[in-house]
Amino acid sequence: MPDGPDPGPVLPLAHRGKRLLARMIDAVLMMAVAAVPVALVWVWVGYLAPDGDSGLAAIGAVGSVLIVTMVIVLYEGAQLAAWGKTLGKRWLGLRVVRATPPGAPLSPGKAYLRAAVYPPGFAVLQVVPMVGLLSMLNVLWQFWDPALHQCLHDKVVGTVVIDDRAARRALAGG
Repeated sequence: MPDGPDPGPVLPLAHRGKRLLARMIDAVLMMAVAAVPVALVWVWVGYLAPDGDSGLAAIGAVGSVLIVTMVIVLYEGAQLAAWGKTLGKRWLGLRVVRATPPGAPLSPGKAYLRAAVYPPGFAVLQVVPMVGLLSMLNVLWQFWDPALHQCLHDKVVGTVVIDDRAARRALAGG
């Protein structure tokens, strides 16, 4: 008999390439949703300042960033809170779960926190020279994390991404 507590179920971690592909699918969908309100902001700025007033352009830029951030947090947070997966993850058979206890579903608070930490949290860092590299490191961190394949946003919130299809097959005994 092994010493120590039972480690719990072994989770079939998601393939790193599938995670990246799911993120790309979600990014395209989120930007498509955000494109309409962002375009409306810029039409409004152009209407109010046809001569290119830099003050209104700054307001348009800030408004665009806020719209994109809200779309990202709502798109990802709502889906993770409801199903533990976004559309991209659903299409690729992946799911986000808590690392401890292994496989536990996300609470709505954890789902929205994860959505707020990434990508908006790391995207904000991109505007600071050299610190913006943290955004790239966030996504690439899974390649240096041999145990749980976690990105930095997973580590902050305590989540892992699993292969949902493999987990269901294992539970079914096949």
